[in-house]
Amino acid sequence: MAQAKKTKAGTWTILVYSHTETIDGKEKRIYERFTADKKSEVVRMAEDFKANRKGKTTTLTVEKAMENYIEMKKDILSPATLCGYWSNYEHHFPLIRKIQINKLTNNDIQKEVNMQSTQYAASSLKTTYAFLSSVLKVFAPDFRLRLSYPQDDSEEISIPTEEAIKILLKNSNNADLSLAIKLAMGLGLRRSEISALKISDFDFQKNIVEIKHSMVFTPDKKWVIKSPKTKSGRRTIPLPDFLIPDLKDAMKGKSQNSFLVSLNPSLISIKYGLLVKKTGIEHNTFHSLRHYYASMMLANNVPTKYAMKRMGHSSDDMLKRVYQHIMEDKDQEVTDTINKYFEHAFLQ
Repeated sequence: MAQAKKTKAGTWTILVYSHTETIDGKEKRIYERFTADKKSEVVRMAEDFKANRKGKTTTLTVEKAMENYIEMKKDILSPATLCGYWSNYEHHFPLIRKIQINKLTNNDIQKEVNMQSTQYAASSLKTTYAFLSSVLKVFAPDFRLRLSYPQDDSEEISIPTEEAIKILLKNSNNADLSLAIKLAMGLGLRRSEISALKISDFDFQKNIVEIKHSMVFTPDKKWVIKSPKTKSGRRTIPLPDFLIPDLKDAMKGKSQNSFLVSLNPSLISIKYGLLVKKTGIEHNTFHSLRHYYASMMLANNVPTKYAMKRMGHSSDDMLKRVYQHIMEDKDQEVTDTINKYFEHAFLQ
């Protein structure tokens, strides 16, 4: 490898062989120049480029590689996953999308991560660049993606109180939204699962509901019904007594093939957000009603494996976060109790 040289401007520069192209019938060696403030940094950039680009002569851009990757996967990935990929493609990668894969470096990608870290949480960035990693594995299999993300300050989990849910239900003037709220807080259902429920999914002889479909948005802007992404997503849940009268009222005059509610997942979130704003309760999302359901099970000592089954989870990660939240609240209650004791005993 060529040696790094110091420029008159005080920076360091180095030339690295990239590939050979045939121009006007003659082979020409193509080089890439790297410049940095420190010698160690420019050498690292050169070594990274050489290691990752060895043997690569493709002129495919990152943008085109992403398009090709999504096209390759369209028949085997779920509509929701494809939508996520297209969203990443459309809204991210402004700095690198036009760069040829054979010229892309970790330094290029890191600059973009640093720029977007002011707009997106670390968890969101990791998901975004996991998509890029998948693309590179196909079109640049020798590329070793090495990125640093900002510290991930996990968003505190939101659990609405029982009183807040009562206020929401009291002020809701939309029957479908009210029922959706009860299905989320009383059964732990996701928006997509609620929207896909049909009358035939309920059995009032056994008082159970089968969760076997989801409503998802496809890349061609349509809502479709699909099977759960994971085995744990398909489940049978006993119906709580308080919910049965509302369900039977909602089913009156409907056929077995009718949807239980007329709201798609987006409308559920929009209407719920407006209701939260209208009532003035502490801000929370519709998804937080699932957290309420989880917290209710944990507070009543439901074993984790049964809670996971009812929630449709394959791991206990979310339950652990809910449990931690509950313990923090309980710790504050204990602190308040102790303070009141000492106040009564020694400050009277």
